[in-house]
Amino acid sequence: MKIYKFKISGIKNFLKESPPYIALIVTLIIIGYFAWSSHNRFEKAMINQAKKQLLITALSEAQSIGNSINDAAIPVTRINDLVKHINDLERAFAFIVREDGLIVDYPYAAYVGKNILAETKDKISSSDWLELNRIILKIHSKEEGTGALDFFSEAERPKIVRTLLAFAPLNIGVERYSVFVAMEYDVVAELINKSAIENLIFLAAMILALFAFGLIFYRIHREKDKLALSELTLNIINRQLHSEIDERKNMHNKR
Repeated sequence: MKIYKFKISGIKNFLKESPPYIALIVTLIIIGYFAWSSHNRFEKAMINQAKKQLLITALSEAQSIGNSINDAAIPVTRINDLVKHINDLERAFAFIVREDGLIVDYPYAAYVGKNILAETKDKISSSDWLELNRIILKIHSKEEGTGALDFFSEAERPKIVRTLLAFAPLNIGVERYSVFVAMEYDVVAELINKSAIENLIFLAAMILALFAFGLIFYRIHREKDKLALSELTLNIINRQLHSEIDERKNMHNKR
């Protein structure tokens, strides 16, 4: 019977003291969710912004090259001079592809004259290769656009890295080309990761603040319980004293 009463008492104490902790856990979950949601929105916004900037650059370069070169035959050295300011950027570069996939200009001469689809066929995933194929098909219809897929890094011996691409139509004579501007995803990821670290620091600060608040609340609550217990104990003692005094008075009166 005593064990049963002890369990009931323990449950009551737990239910009495648990609301602050439950509120703290729920608050942390809500903060974590909003931090994660905010990070995802920021990541999408950064990627979309980067794609827009790459597309603006590709359109500008296509117009500049189209105005500078009127002959059907494209002098590669002249194109290299026109896009050199892009190729000088870290992990960003420009190249030109004909509608049949032939690379007519690239930062490294080893790729000039090769087919971009053949070069990437067994080096990137099938889904990314199909996406690149769809992009090349858009050259024929003079379309512009952006994409994100695994592609060559800007290096003499390139690695396959996640890359943001933008492409814009370029017509020289009767031939149709597309100016590509590419940038490694890691360039954007650095800013995204910086934001994520800042969010984690903010979340950690919030957790510490909430923990401190919970600890203070717990101590205040515990002190109140102690005072209540002391008051209850004093009341019991006072009642016992009054009872004893009354009993002695009664015994004295009887005498």
